[in-house]
Amino acid sequence: MTASNLQQWISSPQLLNRDTLYELRTMLGRYPYCQTLRLLYVYNLYLLHDSSFSSELRKAALYVTDRRVLFYLIEKVEDVKSISNADQTLELIDAFLSQMPKEDMPASFDIVPNYTPYLLEEDKDNASSSNDIPKLHRSELIDDFIEKSKDKRLTLKPVEEKELEEADSNVEGGNESYFTETLAKIYIKQKKYVKALEIYRSLNEKNPQKNAYFADQIRFLEKLIINTKS
Repeated sequence: MTASNLQQWISSPQLLNRDTLYELRTMLGRYPYCQTLRLLYVYNLYLLHDSSFSSELRKAALYVTDRRVLFYLIEKVEDVKSISNADQTLELIDAFLSQMPKEDMPASFDIVPNYTPYLLEEDKDNASSSNDIPKLHRSELIDDFIEKSKDKRLTLKPVEEKELEEADSNVEGGNESYFTETLAKIYIKQKKYVKALEIYRSLNEKNPQKNAYFADQIRFLEKLIINTKS
């Protein structure tokens, strides 16, 4: 056995046969601690379905420092057989499907409702826009939005806890400047809808000119609270 032969067997172990088995056995007798020879010899036995494969495999486990190499060496053949069988199965399926009439499949969408754009959208001119839209129409839109999204997942962006704690301390201290719509939005992000509802009610009382706008927010939050409890 020459060095070129050994290199060829390492790169293409599928070339191992009965002739190479004899050469590997001879070299292994001279160099019993050579892991490469040991692995090739065991693999050669495996390819030939030799009866001594099992005993030599256990012996090789004592000489090989990393036993995972033995595992991958043997499993590689099993994987190739599995892939071959899988390919044949896929070919049969493809052939079967190619003979079936084509049907137009409806497009599928993964839509998750997000309340945030509706709740947190800045209204630059709340007073004028509230006068342009009939009150009954706004109520119907809110009812429809809640009903359709009732069983869907609510996704909200996280808010820093520090921001909420600062807001809470100012509210408890009696600073009315924090009774703003911004604070209500923070509570909504934290899913504290009851606190947000209280703020909107307070704003509604102090800003009668925006009664229609705040009434919509209050009604929306009331329905949202009911849905979260159900």
